[in-house]
Amino acid sequence: MEKFKCKICDENHLEIITEMRTVEIKGKKILYEAEYYFCPELEEVFEEGDLINKNLNRARDVYRKESGLLTIAEIVEIRGKYNLSQRDLAIILGMGEATISRIESKIIQDKSTDDSIRRIANDPLFLLEKLELNKEKLGKKYDSIKSILKQDQEVCIYSKKILELYYINLPKDDNIRGNANLNLGKIENMILFFLKECKKVYKTKLNKLLWYADFKNFQTTNYSISGLVYEHKPFGAVPIGIDEIIKCSSFIQMEEKENETVGYTYFKFIPLKEYDSKFFTKEEIETLQSIAQKFKDFGNKEISNYMHQETAYTQTIDNEIISYSYATSLKYL
Repeated sequence: MEKFKCKICDENHLEIITEMRTVEIKGKKILYEAEYYFCPELEEVFEEGDLINKNLNRARDVYRKESGLLTIAEIVEIRGKYNLSQRDLAIILGMGEATISRIESKIIQDKSTDDSIRRIANDPLFLLEKLELNKEKLGKKYDSIKSILKQDQEVCIYSKKILELYYINLPKDDNIRGNANLNLGKIENMILFFLKECKKVYKTKLNKLLWYADFKNFQTTNYSISGLVYEHKPFGAVPIGIDEIIKCSSFIQMEEKENETVGYTYFKFIPLKEYDSKFFTKEEIETLQSIAQKFKDFGNKEISNYMHQETAYTQTIDNEIISYSYATSLKYL
């Protein structure tokens, strides 16, 4: 264990210990892990210098996480993605460099600033627009940032081409495609709708919400909402090309998280804007609302088990395309 010099005893015998503490931030009680120095000679615990600031930032980061805001490390990571200094980020966001410095050391950012920083990382068009507006202020940094941005745009273009290949090779049967063409705008806003209206929407649950919405809408109108084609997979129906679709979205961030307790990874979605109702008909909105109401409190396992009882699942096998003709036999809506 690393030892630190004690200013009282003038010996290198200080140890760092951790302790759960509670502090109130913006009217909210925050439980966080604090670090303290322990002097074995005096048998006393105390904090000073860097530890004071470190503990304050630990508490602020807990508040950020509980409030759906970026942590300090996440903001620094976003700057690192495009090799942005605090000054560069401040110029792009139209604020003072001191503000970014304080966010990373002393204050908690507001929701508006947080949304803008997220868009820097996830919306290439937004960043490109900001770069062009601030080209002169950024100077030589403009070219290096744009070079990195170009790589992101190429990933999106590549994902769209992969998606096109998936769908161009599928059967032309309307029962496969739900009598609708693939509509990326609708899919993006369907996802944004469910992220707003449902709890704990991870990847497995999202796939089932989309499936139920499309098949329920086909049942009542003879058209799917999205034009997505679904395959039978072990955890239920999965839209073909869903990963590529999300990669192309400017307003949906997908983060891979690890659950250390049970030892598996899961995918969390972060919406960067509200859904736009103009993409949908009145009937489609009613369908989305009914699906959200039914499944809003379901977890991944619960909604998967629920879908496994559908004829569409019991009558198909692994990797088989699930025909929209099964919409007539939906039993549980």
